[in-house]
Formats: sequence, C-alpha cells, structure tokens
Amino acid sequence: MRLSCAASFRNSPSAGSLIFPAAFPPIGKIIVARDGATPYIFICRHAQRNRVSPAYLSSAEETQELSSHHHHMGNEHSVPPILLTIAGFDPSCGAGIAADLKTFAAHNCYGIAAVTALTVQSTQGVLSVHATPAATLRAQLDALAEDATLAGVKIGMLANRANASVVAEFLDKYKFAHVVLDPVSRPTAGDTELLDEAGLKFVRDELLKRASVITPNIPEAEFLTGIEVKDLH
Repeated sequence: MRLSCAASFRNSPSAGSLIFPAAFPPIGKIIVARDGATPYIFICRHAQRNRVSPAYLSSAEETQELSSHHHHMGNEHSVPPILLTIAGFDPSCGAGIAADLKTFAAHNCYGIAAVTALTVQSTQGVLSVHATPAATLRAQLDALAEDATLAGVKIGMLANRANASVVAEFLDKYKFAHVVLDPVSRPTAGDTELLDEAGLKFVRDELLKRASVITPNIPEAEFLTGIEVKDLH
C-alpha cells in the first residue's frame, strides 16, 4: 500500500492554525489512511533516514499565537509561549532536550524540560541509555505543569514503556491543545535501543492517538503504520 502526501492535520483542535515541522530540512508531510480509516498525519524526515529534532514553528500563513495566555510584564513585553520538551539528555547537545531547548529559543519561545533518560553519547553515536525512573518523570511533569501555562508539548525519546505510560497519563490529565510526538526508537549512529519493545508498542497503540502531529523517520513511520513508505515528497 502506498503513502501519499497531504497538508492537513488529524483530529487537531486547531487544525490549520499551526504547523510543527522540523527545524532542519529536508522533511515532507505524509497522510496515512488504510481503506478509508481515520488518517494519521506524519511529518517525515527525508530519505537519508537521518534524525533531526522537531521544533515548533508558527505557520507562515497564520499569525495566531501558539501561547494561550496573554499576560504582560511590567515592561509591556509579551510573555513568550512556554513549550515543554519531554525527552532524553544528549551530552553532545545535538539531539534530545538540549537541541529542543535551543530550537525553542531560536523561535522566541521559552523552553522547559522533563528528562526521560541520561545517555552516554557523543557526536559519533549512543553508547548507553539510563532511563529516568517513572515516578521521577511523573514528578517532573506535574511540577512543571503546575508552575507554567504550557502552549505546547513535544515528546521525544521515552526509553521504556513505564515512561511512555506516564506521559500518556500526563497528556490525559492536562489536555494540551498542541502535542508533537517524535517516536524515537533507535539512534542515527549506533545500535543502542532508545525505546524498548513494549514501549514501541505502547507508543503505536496509545500515544499516537494523543498527538496532534507525529514526526517519525521513515523506518519509524513504517513500524507505526505497518505500511511500506514508497512516496514521500
């Protein structure tokens, strides 16, 4: 079965008002539908199958603010949108929360982060992954959500099913309007698993339907849909 391109969002509460492409080209949008079923929207990284960190970018055709709050500080400057990244920490700062926070800042957003795992890695690849205990991740998320009005959430590496389950519960509890899911499973360089098998199945069966936009690479898109990607542009 072939995948074709489209530029619409699945079941998005503000469809058309925002887009969430990766900050680094090239990417393409694909819409996946099987025999008339409800489609899933993917923004796929291109044929090199490399991973890049997805970012929140306001649509060039829209001026609506990502943030849902409009308070002002004493100097009359607007408070920037606050975005939460839920991902692992890459010491080389080329991926994970470090890359997300830099991307948020580059687009005039204030980023905060919940850490799902510490990794041992460099620009040459991932050597090992040390998952954050699920209870600790839950505490991080609740503390941040209670302290800040979040305009959007980006989910990256989760490490295991326990952490994926915590994130699903978090999304159900707070009902965020904008959720980007980057279903990270393996690094570009190295063979270290970034999400265990149970976690992969949970992401496919549970987290996918809680996201506004999903940003897999090609192998991840094929796993999530069970369909070979033949058409991406």
